[in-house]
Amino acid sequence: GDATALHGRAKKSKKAVAAEIREGLAQPTGGRKEYTDDEGNVTRVVAWFGYKLHLLVDAKHEVSLAYRTTSANASDGHTLPALLPQAQANVGESRMQTLAYDMAADDGKIHQRLAKAQIRPVIKNRRLWKDEFERLLPGHDGTSHVVYDEAGTLYCYDHVSSTPVKHRMSYIGYEPQRQTIKYRCPARHEGWTCPSEAVCNAGK
Repeated sequence: GDATALHGRAKKSKKAVAAEIREGLAQPTGGRKEYTDDEGNVTRVVAWFGYKLHLLVDAKHEVSLAYRTTSANASDGHTLPALLPQAQANVGESRMQTLAYDMAADDGKIHQRLAKAQIRPVIKNRRLWKDEFERLLPGHDGTSHVVYDEAGTLYCYDHVSSTPVKHRMSYIGYEPQRQTIKYRCPARHEGWTCPSEAVCNAGK
């Protein structure tokens, strides 16, 4: 999924504009898109007057599955939920297994909508944690040494060693009944020795 610019001109006739609005057609507006680097600095700006064309395509077969034309200032992410039913009607609800999109679709409601349709998102995460790289799990006070980053990846810290070492925790699977993702101690799961073994696992 993605959106692209369509250049256009405003109609001079107010009657023509009113008729298009009654039919639900989008009107041309000014659009602007900024491209940034990993540090958040703007590297390129694209501006135009007209519309946006939003597309969902089958990338393997290069076939358009759904489209929608909006004003140039419409949000890409807010338009996506309107495209999904159209695409599902064309290919069948059970055949859409993944959806790739840029960070414009990294929105809680969109993720819920995709989860309900059992479509796995391949969506670039927006960086919302400006000054943080990791956080403690909810309800943890730091004694468990378990943290997570903005992408949702879990890590544990070995604080017993002279230099603290961070390890990525081992993903075990998903429990549909509990709607829970399970992780284990990487040392226990992968069969290596960790100096924090006794502290973290406490004999379990």
